[in-house]
Amino acid sequence: WRNAAQVPPMSQGTLLQPEARHLGGVFSSWLQNQFQYFQIQTLDVIQMPRPPVLEMNFVGAFQPTDNAGRDIYKLGRIWELTSTRYLLGQDGYLMLLNEQFDRGRNRISIRERFQFTAKKGATGNIGQYDVTTVPSTSGPLAVFEFKGALPRAGIYTQWTSGLTNMVNHTNGTNVIYCEASLPMLVAPEFDPHTHVLITEAIPAPSGTPPKDGVTNSVSNVDIQPRSVSMKVEVAQDAVLLLNDRHSPTWHVYVDGVERPLLRANYLMRAVQLKAGDKEVVFKFEPTAKYLKVTVASMAASLALLIWWPLRAKKQTLTPPAPAAK
Repeated sequence: WRNAAQVPPMSQGTLLQPEARHLGGVFSSWLQNQFQYFQIQTLDVIQMPRPPVLEMNFVGAFQPTDNAGRDIYKLGRIWELTSTRYLLGQDGYLMLLNEQFDRGRNRISIRERFQFTAKKGATGNIGQYDVTTVPSTSGPLAVFEFKGALPRAGIYTQWTSGLTNMVNHTNGTNVIYCEASLPMLVAPEFDPHTHVLITEAIPAPSGTPPKDGVTNSVSNVDIQPRSVSMKVEVAQDAVLLLNDRHSPTWHVYVDGVERPLLRANYLMRAVQLKAGDKEVVFKFEPTAKYLKVTVASMAASLALLIWWPLRAKKQTLTPPAPAAK
């Protein structure tokens, strides 16, 4: 599962009251340090000076624009679609999260309360790097658990595909020219737990009944930096959705045989499965074009590292030209 402290994503907003906004610096420090060290996955962006168009459109489509808060559910939807199960903030936001972010479905609860305290040995002016956390039943801060978040990987028997047509999606005063799947994802009536949207055209659900004694399930999900593997049980034709960012540098193999990588829910990876499939592996495999660019860049850098010291040494050893008489 992922976690989040920025509300909305790619912003400086947090679930903190004005008098506690300084704690946002601690969250930012965690994001850049502890999360990296302990491999804690998060929806929050550490650094992205030039965000890709897909990310910009995706985040922009879920940006609330109604001053009355009637579309704040979009933030709950983006947590839902990105497997963001844990949120950081002040415990007083629980009612607001359930009533507006989750539209009254009450799928958000407090997993644990905590508070900040000075680290052992810290004295004087305590800064954000001098504090640590301790559990506290009366602590003002909380880890919220959102049980409506989609699992990291799931199997779907209902989907809509071929969503390559471009449309204007209006969000308040903002207009995004995007694929038709994006406004469908934002719509309040869309249920991401039962239906998945596929950009590429694939055969429609067959409607065949599942095999007796077989269920659609995913288990043993192993997430590594360059691969994601899992065991699957497939009772009928289905689509496996992996809630990780789509990229053509990823390839997918089902029982050792490569299958087309699909783009699902506008931003995620997916693959079509058949009844009886047992194992799915996503692998990061850059194409030869990217490898050539990388190798060429490394070769140029190495040549420069060798040439520059030799150049400097040659200039040092070369005697100056005699002065003209």
